[in-house]
Amino acid sequence: MVTYKPALLRIDGQIEGDSEAVILYPQEWIGKQFPLQGYIDIPIDIPTSTGYTGVGKWMLILYRADCTRCEKHFVELKRRNDSGVNIVCLEIDGLSQNALRNRFGDGKWYWGSLKSVKKWFVETPTILTIEDGSVKSVKTE
Repeated sequence: MVTYKPALLRIDGQIEGDSEAVILYPQEWIGKQFPLQGYIDIPIDIPTSTGYTGVGKWMLILYRADCTRCEKHFVELKRRNDSGVNIVCLEIDGLSQNALRNRFGDGKWYWGSLKSVKKWFVETPTILTIEDGSVKSVKTE
């Protein structure tokens, strides 16, 4: 009998297990360093000096390009965001984020994806508040 066990992302950012699929449990990250830092891929057209560095206060959104709940969340966020918080939108499937980026992107929104070293699974959208690299809150829509 063959059993399947997905890989897990440990709090230190290491992936435990050999599976291609990695299940993320962001609620476990609250109060700890953001473990996906080494798996973020933000295109080179975003200068490092103004892109996501983990320093300061950030809203980080894990989303899928084909997720209608994610798109609704972006519409609402765009309507009400006047707080000056920097926003990082990370696509988890490795699909193109250009359509959403063109629609919602502005000077405070940064777009990228999780590196395609694994297949990432998490409820989307997942919204994390990160301060100086530490996860302060996690919310799903």
